Amino acid sequence: MAQTQSIATYKNEAKEAMQGQYPSVILYGVMTLIILSVINVIGDLFSPTFENFEMVDAGIPFLYVLFNLAVFAVSAVFAYGYTKLFYAVSHRNIIDVKALLRSTVHEQPLRSIGLRFFIVLFLSLWAVLFIIPAIIKNYAYAMSFYNIMQGEQDPLAAITTSREQMHGHKATLFTLDLSYLGWYILGIFTFGLLYIWIIPRHMTARMLMFNDLYEGETVSIPTETRKKALSDDPFAAYER
Repeated sequence: MAQTQSIATYKNEAKEAMQGQYPSVILYGVMTLIILSVINVIGDLFSPTFENFEMVDAGIPFLYVLFNLAVFAVSAVFAYGYTKLFYAVSHRNIIDVKALLRSTVHEQPLRSIGLRFFIVLFLSLWAVLFIIPAIIKNYAYAMSFYNIMQGEQDPLAAITTSREQMHGHKATLFTLDLSYLGWYILGIFTFGLLYIWIIPRHMTARMLMFNDLYEGETVSIPTETRKKALSDDPFAAYER
């Protein structure tokens, strides 16, 4: 099973990796936010209008649904783009925002949309049972977009590979996320300004862990290793 470093190591390396990268990361984030906001605003023009819980204008349902689907699709494509962005940051690469946007749109759009669809579908089905299994599954699927980025895997194969890679490591990733909770709470009192600083570091720390897991394991995990990972993983009871 692949070895991961300590939480402190990932956080320190993320801090170093983000030095000088904030302008590019922020620019990419602003551009994606503008694109999604424009689609949302246009879609809202066709939404139904309610007054006192009664519909007074049906809007144009077809166009309203169409633009909501567009938001879903575009956000899925940008999820792939953010994976590439923080992968570049984690390797201390210089970020060309224009080239990144181009590759975001052209490289894996259909696989990205399909992957987001299946992740949302599977998590929704798990959430019907109980919220805890859904949260655990969310961590099991954490490397799915990473796998799409690394090769020509279809969405379901990327999810399956992610589940294998995350065996024995979901608790570590959860702990890494939890270590940033205080900063996110503090960010509320800065009207969200602190998030500009903390989110890139958090995402880079996650990517550094994903790099270790991807480089430390083959796609096909031996059965004995898989069993050992399951026995070491406190979240493994919800894997099946």
